[in-house]
Amino acid sequence: MQITAGLASEIKQDDSAFLEKLPVEIRHRIYELIFEDKVIAFMLSGGPKLRHCVCPSKGQKYHFLGYKIQDGSWCKCLTHDKDSTSKRLPLLLTCRQIYSESVDILWSHNTIHLQIMDSSDFRILSDLKSALSSRSFHAIRLLEISFLHACLDRRIQSLDDEWFDQWTSMWDVVKLAKGLLNIQAWVKMDQVSGNMLTVDQEARLFAPLMELDCMRAFNVEVTWPANEASEALLLDAPFHLVRNDEPIPDKPELVVETVDCSLGSS
Repeated sequence: MQITAGLASEIKQDDSAFLEKLPVEIRHRIYELIFEDKVIAFMLSGGPKLRHCVCPSKGQKYHFLGYKIQDGSWCKCLTHDKDSTSKRLPLLLTCRQIYSESVDILWSHNTIHLQIMDSSDFRILSDLKSALSSRSFHAIRLLEISFLHACLDRRIQSLDDEWFDQWTSMWDVVKLAKGLLNIQAWVKMDQVSGNMLTVDQEARLFAPLMELDCMRAFNVEVTWPANEASEALLLDAPFHLVRNDEPIPDKPELVVETVDCSLGSS
């Protein structure tokens, strides 16, 4: 049954059979069944807002987010979610009590996916932390970080001090999440010189990850090959590293066609 906004404002929470008759333990289990085992994918949209959608497909390196600017409650993953009519999280809009009871279950029972399109987006986790209550932020258990994999074009990275400062700042926020248990990071690298990192660059990139030694599961996948110092560097790493530069199956590619506009010789 649908209730219009006007009618909903006139209905008292005490009149709800769901809230009045069901014990809180059963309500929590219902929230878990509704919310759990999904992915909430976030990306920065070039403005102050964090774009996000709920996707049923976990363990994906990228999610193409579709949204309507005029409808803030509608957003979907165009890659993995075929239901074009789904709203994001309508249950949270029901009433204040249901929101209060269920919101922490939302954050603790789902995977939070951060889709980072360039180094300027490393602030995304800091922005998310600012947008959430402290209780919700610390309820996060599962985190995915995907860097550059959603890009259809090459995003050349200049691995200078500013880049590493922004990268380290993001992982400093990761360390603040008290409830975090599992991390999956996919890191792609594009540089003018190609898909390579020097010994110093790889050491600086992995340095903040080395401090996260209390995770239940910590997996990292990178696209560049090992160098002569990699084995020693990663000897006691707290994460499991995979090197994989294979194309993502079924991912669209940006095709640039070169057209010869020169005049033919007469």
